[in-house]
Amino acid sequence: MADRAPMRSRAPLLLAVAAAVALITGGAGAQTLDEQTAFKKGRYAYAAKSFDDADAMFRAMLDPRTGLLHDKVLVNEARMYWGATLIARGRKEEAMAQFDALLSSDPKYEPDPTVFPLEVGKAFIDAQAAYKKRLIEAEEEAKLREKLRREQEEAAKKAQIERMRRLETLATEEHVVDHHSRWIALVPFGIGQFQNGKGGLGWFFLSSESLFLAGAIVTVPIYLTQLHNASAAYSTPQDRPIAQAYQDRANAARYTNLALNGVFAVLVAAGIIEAELDYVPDVTTVKPRNLPDLPGVSPAAQPSARITFGAVPILGDGRGGGLVLGVGGEF
Repeated sequence: MADRAPMRSRAPLLLAVAAAVALITGGAGAQTLDEQTAFKKGRYAYAAKSFDDADAMFRAMLDPRTGLLHDKVLVNEARMYWGATLIARGRKEEAMAQFDALLSSDPKYEPDPTVFPLEVGKAFIDAQAAYKKRLIEAEEEAKLREKLRREQEEAAKKAQIERMRRLETLATEEHVVDHHSRWIALVPFGIGQFQNGKGGLGWFFLSSESLFLAGAIVTVPIYLTQLHNASAAYSTPQDRPIAQAYQDRANAARYTNLALNGVFAVLVAAGIIEAELDYVPDVTTVKPRNLPDLPGVSPAAQPSARITFGAVPILGDGRGGGLVLGVGGEF
């Protein structure tokens, strides 16, 4: 008796739940009654081999705009029967389209071999194979697209990194353009070569031309001295025997001077021609430039020093030449 009291207290609750379930179930049945009726009529027409009627019924109930079927299970079953009906009417391509739509909704669907003939089963198996093949191809295409997307992202990241590197390089370098002149290239003593950035060739012409010019200049006083001695010897009777010797020395100094001047002229012409042929209008030099320190980041407290040396030849005013040496540094 002790157990019957709790049962009586729970009876109204169980009755209420049962009534609610019955109401919901009854409402759902009312909503699908027309669908079930239409499907049964189409299935009966197929079983009776009235394929024209079955085709018309399934086409109407599966019409995307006016069709009665909306339940997924009934829609899939109707597509199977309609496909079988289309095969019976010799319209296999349309049947394959229905099978494909069925498999897209339920890839695991399998027709009942006791209901459908062998021809329908083979066609459905072909549709399954085509559907699986399409899925594999779609998966491979998706993988390929994902691979291309990752490659593009990686390429974009590398391009961005390279761009930032180039921007940083440009920010830390100062390009100084030195404009040259063809008039300076006409100046001898390797000036044109120094301007064109050919230091070795410039030093060659500077040293060789200077050497031969100095030799030519030195032979002038020697020639004049020997010529004066010869003239004085000719005017003094007792010195006339040695006058010819003085004259020969003067002539030798004169010929040497002419040879030295000739070689000097050839070197000057060669230097000017070479400087004009290899003329460089502009020379760009790159100088380092420090970036500003980031906020909150202390710069490295390491001393640095850079020392540079330079040498530039200069021409005199006819009385000689010279060389300017320079030393520079950054600390």
